[in-house]
Amino acid sequence: MKEWRDIKDYEGLYKISNEGEVKRLKGYQSKSDRILSQSDNGSGYKCLSLCKEGVTKRCYIHRLVC
Repeated sequence: MKEWRDIKDYEGLYKISNEGEVKRLKGYQSKSDRILSQSDNGSGYKCLSLCKEGVTKRCYIHRLVC
């Protein structure tokens, strides 16, 4: 069963599941929750970009899950 938790420093904007899926929450540039796509950094680690107040930060999924 998936368990969703807020991402530290991005509370109310993004949530991450215990399976490594990240979703952008409703009300932040969209009318519904959306699962974000992830990319591979070339070494097998999944990553994605999170944005808060116009500042974009690239984050590794395995570090967000921890």
